[in-house]
Amino acid sequence: MPLISVEDYKTFLKKRYQKDEFDNERDIYYSNILIPAGEKAIKEHLQIDFTSATRTAEQHFVLELSTEFLIPDFFPVTAIASITLDGETVDADNYSLLPRDSTIRHKAGFWTSTPEPYKITYTGGKALERGDRWAIAKFIALMDDEDRANFTSSAEAEESAFNLLNSDTQYLQILDTYRRWTL
Repeated sequence: MPLISVEDYKTFLKKRYQKDEFDNERDIYYSNILIPAGEKAIKEHLQIDFTSATRTAEQHFVLELSTEFLIPDFFPVTAIASITLDGETVDADNYSLLPRDSTIRHKAGFWTSTPEPYKITYTGGKALERGDRWAIAKFIALMDDEDRANFTSSAEAEESAFNLLNSDTQYLQILDTYRRWTL
């Protein structure tokens, strides 16, 4: 499911750039190439899944290393249901969730290395809000502006999106700040 619809994007263009000339061909281009490429770049850069859901993730550790924190895959983590190791539940009094960076800290010091994975059941991800849609639309509009011509494939649009993220440090800083302070 896309993060923003073609209609959301066109509404943004109308309000932000007073652009109101659209046709069916452009809608197909937005829907099939431009919007998916921009969304993919944003999701991968921010490492956020924009849906909140209960998930089970396995954390694997190299035998010779221990770590103070477990870092689940879906940011932000809002609740931990359980942590198990080799079928045994880890007592919830032994760990705490640090919501600012969505890490799970072991209160006694370190999560020990083990050949078996830690299994974490948690609620993670972020429900999409109106401001998120506008931020996504703004990035896609920057891609559209950079392009000045239609991309001919999704791969070409994705490459442009990642290049834009990597070359436009101002926009990259905005996204990084967004990830750290608004989630």
